Amino acid sequence: MDRDELLEVLGNQTRKEALEGLWHNWENAPEWFWQELLELLNRNSERIQISICWLIKRRLSLANDSELAQKLLANDLTHLAPMATVDLCQGLCQTNLAQVPADPIRRFLDHCLDHENVFLQAWSLSLLCHLAPLHPEWLDEARSRAEKAGNSEKASIRARVRNLRARYAFLN
Repeated sequence: MDRDELLEVLGNQTRKEALEGLWHNWENAPEWFWQELLELLNRNSERIQISICWLIKRRLSLANDSELAQKLLANDLTHLAPMATVDLCQGLCQTNLAQVPADPIRRFLDHCLDHENVFLQAWSLSLLCHLAPLHPEWLDEARSRAEKAGNSEKASIRARVRNLRARYAFLN
């Protein structure tokens, strides 16, 4: 599959059917495939960004691919559609990020934590809590943000905080 064919699959079919098929064909894809997705992520439409981020989320979640996470976070991700970024937060929450440098993670978090999109706020808080044990200097911020979010008017944020408190003892 070349770049044009990949773009056609990513952009022209519904998310579920196209991506499920693409995932099954490329689940164990060579390194160039993931590198190509990272390059395409920086130059394409919201629809393609969301599709690419779903595939990356799936790879991070199922393969615990910290090398892909490190390459991903080396990019400027601030231009991505909010729902694409939510997928990245969800995937990164399922990945061992102990070997990923703190600076690119922090840049990504700083962009996400105060975003206007409620789902992105909630999932970036999850990522902060996932990372706080690896970066103890972030523990107080995670506690503070979880406390504030637990009083949010937004039910989705309060629900995420309840799940986080059940998972991370340092929030209680």
